[in-house]
Amino acid sequence: MGKKDKNPVIQPATDKPTSEQAAPEYSPIADKSKRKCRDIFCLLLFTAFWGLCFAICIYHKVWDNSAHAKLMLEPHDRLRRRCGHDHADQQDMLAADFSKVVTDSKDFSNFCDLAKQINSLTVNCGLFSTIGNTKEELIAARQFFKQVSEVTSNSDKALYMVGFKTNSGKHCIKDILKSPLVATACNPPNDMEYVCDSDFEAYYDAAIDKVNSLPPTGGHLAAYLTFNQFLKADQYEHLSDTLPAKYRFVLNFCTAIPKGTTLTDRADFSTDTVPATFGIKSCSQIMFAGQFKEVSTLVGNFAENFVSQITDQYAAMCIGLAACLLFMIIYFIFLRFFVGLLIWITIIGALGGLAVLAAYLLYQGKKVKDQNQVSLDYFGYVDILLSKYQKYYEGFGWTIVAIDVVCLIVVLIFFKTIRIATAVIKQAMSAIGKVPVIFIFPIFTLIFVIAHLFWSMMAAYMFYLTGTYDASMNAYNFETKTRDAEGLVVYTWDYWGSTKFAVLVFGCIWGAFFFYALLEFNISMMVVQWYFNRERTRKSLKGSMKRSVLYGLKSLGTLAVTSFITSFFFFIRLVFEYVLKRMERANKVGNSKVVKAAIWVTRCCLACIQKIVEWFNRNIQVYAAISGDGYCKSMKGAVKLLMAKIFANLFAKGLSTFFLFIGKVFATAVGATVCGAIIYAKTKQIMFAPTIFTLVGSFFLSYYVIEIVKLVIDTIYFCFLYEETYMMREREGGLKPYAPGDLAKLL
Repeated sequence: MGKKDKNPVIQPATDKPTSEQAAPEYSPIADKSKRKCRDIFCLLLFTAFWGLCFAICIYHKVWDNSAHAKLMLEPHDRLRRRCGHDHADQQDMLAADFSKVVTDSKDFSNFCDLAKQINSLTVNCGLFSTIGNTKEELIAARQFFKQVSEVTSNSDKALYMVGFKTNSGKHCIKDILKSPLVATACNPPNDMEYVCDSDFEAYYDAAIDKVNSLPPTGGHLAAYLTFNQFLKADQYEHLSDTLPAKYRFVLNFCTAIPKGTTLTDRADFSTDTVPATFGIKSCSQIMFAGQFKEVSTLVGNFAENFVSQITDQYAAMCIGLAACLLFMIIYFIFLRFFVGLLIWITIIGALGGLAVLAAYLLYQGKKVKDQNQVSLDYFGYVDILLSKYQKYYEGFGWTIVAIDVVCLIVVLIFFKTIRIATAVIKQAMSAIGKVPVIFIFPIFTLIFVIAHLFWSMMAAYMFYLTGTYDASMNAYNFETKTRDAEGLVVYTWDYWGSTKFAVLVFGCIWGAFFFYALLEFNISMMVVQWYFNRERTRKSLKGSMKRSVLYGLKSLGTLAVTSFITSFFFFIRLVFEYVLKRMERANKVGNSKVVKAAIWVTRCCLACIQKIVEWFNRNIQVYAAISGDGYCKSMKGAVKLLMAKIFANLFAKGLSTFFLFIGKVFATAVGATVCGAIIYAKTKQIMFAPTIFTLVGSFFLSYYVIEIVKLVIDTIYFCFLYEETYMMREREGGLKPYAPGDLAKLL
């Protein structure tokens, strides 16, 4: 015999049978013991990560790199030289790169003779007479070109400070064009067809002195350079004739520019606007220059007219946006009461439409068959063309019949899911009316996101400027360039620097997704409190916003994990695109269709994976909002709910997304139509500017509202799954379902 309990529990007396006793009330969100700070370790790691980001910025003093940003705007010529600066001020160690000039090894010896005379170098040019035969000769060549690149060809190098860009590259020219430097100031005379580097004059004069066995006198080119470093076509041809074949490589200092198309001043070159705002003079060629003036005038007039119309018709635009908002409210009310009718009319209409189309095609096939039979009976042959038509009609007809049957089977299989989706959409519209504050949350989140992106992107960009400058691409990278004992350029990847940069970029992404996850959690928490509330009145929901914020702060660790996972997959996509761009610049990506298809498939797969991860993380956050659990338990519970009915979940998601998309399209169209109609009624004119502006504004307004509504629908549907699965024991114990309206009947 067992021992008697020393402290027996005395049950209160009741006249009701046990089966009729009221079940104890239970709500997953009312249990304050579960509302604790979760995933604290993850939150500490999140905080430590941001401490690391700040430490990187402070240690490297990234705020001192603003001058490097200006360097990317300064012109660099095609020989990698920084315009207006001597060798000591060059940021690219490979400046000057004479490989663009001396393209044949046979010219090395002759180039050496000229460079030796110009720069007073002590070098044995005889080593280059048989260049390429021995290792010593190659080493000597590298050392020679390194030596040449480190000397200044002209004492007035600072004069060559204007960048002049053609299709063949950029040249540093003297600042003697029209002043002040405005849109037309970059244009040389109309008959100039060549522009030359600043070294051209010195090397040409040295070559003529060599040909004529004269001492270094110079001045031979001055008579031909009538306008800065520009040459006419006949001048260029004359200079080519005066140079012997062995010195003709000197002409590689010049590149061709297209001749002007008019007899008056040319207008196909213009100042670069962004550098000009910082006092940097740079000129670039304008594509389709002949039509540029007319196009620019048209664009200017259009822009002026566009702004004028918007300022004059702002009232109509505001009414159009209000009409867009009003339509969405009416549409949501319509969904609240008639979504079931709308869904079934759509389904029946789609199935009926497919059936009618199939019947029509099969009927046409039968007509063609009968016609062909008449031809066979009375004329003794079959019309081949009619036989093909018969096959097409019957083939398409039976295919549509098969599709219609499959769709009907899907509807029958997901009949209950359709009812659930219908009830969820109905209750979502009711929830929006009870907790309209959910439309205010994103505004504050947007402020935080903008502030975060501003400082984090600026910090990452400033750290990027600590890398090594490459003038050929006008970009920074984390490859350091050095020369070994044999003169070869050795590229060394800075793993620490690139890792720190990756950390800052990832921090930028992670922070943005973290704030978005916090927004989703707070909205879901508001909806969860509405769902697990018996009364569902505004009075009973008083304080729900405060609790949502409080519970969100306690779940920051969980949100840090979900946002980290989403950011990780987004970062992989970013790295893939970066590597792909680098390979394309280096011409390491093939142009075959197989390679392009592989790249497209990889992009598609990465994008799909990210969307799937975002979908799972959103539901994990909803589960955490309901249960108050940490990430691991929430993930386990959410995956169990999602995977148990994965096809039903996807079907319900697709159904709600479809009808919300229809609402978004119509709301956008209504806003633009109302604005255009009001303007036409007032002015009897069609004004595109305010209508287009209202169309864009209506789209963003409807997108903003619809995305919140989608989150509300997803949350209510997940609450229903949670109650159906994890609260079955409570319901069996007599607990009244929390599911509102028709949802309670579907448990």
